[in-house]
Amino acid sequence: MGKDAKDNFVFQGHGFSCFIDSNEKDPNHRYKAAYGPAAKYVKSQKAIHLAHSPDGIRWTPYHNGKAVLPRTAIPHPQIEGRRYVTASDTHSQIIWDGEANVYRIFTRDIYAGPQEGDDRKVSRGTRSMTNPDVKADPTRWTMVRSWEFDREGPEEYRYRQIYALTDWMYEGVHFALMSVLTSEGMIDFYIGTSRDADHWDLSWVYAGQPLVPPGPKDSFDAAGAFPFSQVVTWQDRHWLFYGAMDKGHKDKENRMTIGLATLRLDGFVSLAAGQEPGMVTTKPFKLNGSKLEVNVDASGGEFSVEVQDATGQPIPGFARQDCREIKGIDELRLQPKWARHADLVSLNGKVIRLRFDFQNARLYAFKVNP
Repeated sequence: MGKDAKDNFVFQGHGFSCFIDSNEKDPNHRYKAAYGPAAKYVKSQKAIHLAHSPDGIRWTPYHNGKAVLPRTAIPHPQIEGRRYVTASDTHSQIIWDGEANVYRIFTRDIYAGPQEGDDRKVSRGTRSMTNPDVKADPTRWTMVRSWEFDREGPEEYRYRQIYALTDWMYEGVHFALMSVLTSEGMIDFYIGTSRDADHWDLSWVYAGQPLVPPGPKDSFDAAGAFPFSQVVTWQDRHWLFYGAMDKGHKDKENRMTIGLATLRLDGFVSLAAGQEPGMVTTKPFKLNGSKLEVNVDASGGEFSVEVQDATGQPIPGFARQDCREIKGIDELRLQPKWARHADLVSLNGKVIRLRFDFQNARLYAFKVNP
């Protein structure tokens, strides 16, 4: 609480984000946070700091309150004369990656240098680093990668820069929640995907398809959206909170508020078929379970599932023509049935493939439960 007990501030930090650490055994370090110093500060202080807490309310800085990553200029590994520095003055994040067994930090870098001439403006980039044990040594960070948007050439920074990036891990996939700054001063909310939190698929950025597009003129989010550090999954929806602005980056009249967008469960991407029928077959996999659930929207069409052997041949009783009619449905956990009362339990432990046929429908996901 503040000194006058009229507010509910528990921590003052620039670009603050925190998480509950599932790897942590010490209750005093259950929550971990990344941030920059609050209030007015000089550039040398714009570096990443870490803190821990038992309850998300009472916070203790790591490293005696000093930055865990110094603001040091580093020569660019490919471009002579360029350099980059860990700026950490937007949205930084620390998370635990249980698959890789490391802590990860995502923060901002600033690129500068004379490569394109002395009038080269600053380009923003993003950095990822790892640490096996933050509590043992909060400064022991190893660089994974520092990068900026450059697929379209050295002048891309003039119209597109990565402003901030955080990592949301979901169902074995890393989702980059990206704030992308445009030359018009807009902030667009994009996603990217990765299996290793390093090599990001940026297809949505280069296709110009933000996950949460700016609102209409004069709306509270007309100038774009800053994604929060994580996506909340609740009541079979993904809840995407974001910081909204109405005027634009650095506009003195800009008003910041909080926005919310929601998405169906696993609804980030889909395989779609229109009037022309579509079909997709999975790679062979070992069936570990007996209950198939499919996330599909066939409210205006039809859908069927065929179970095949490893060579792609229909298994008797599970062929496409055996699948009971599925029409006019929109379900997150559809359980297909086959006319001969075929039961997947009979195939448990075998290598199979699944073939999905659909028309005027969207296939979002499937899974096999025990």
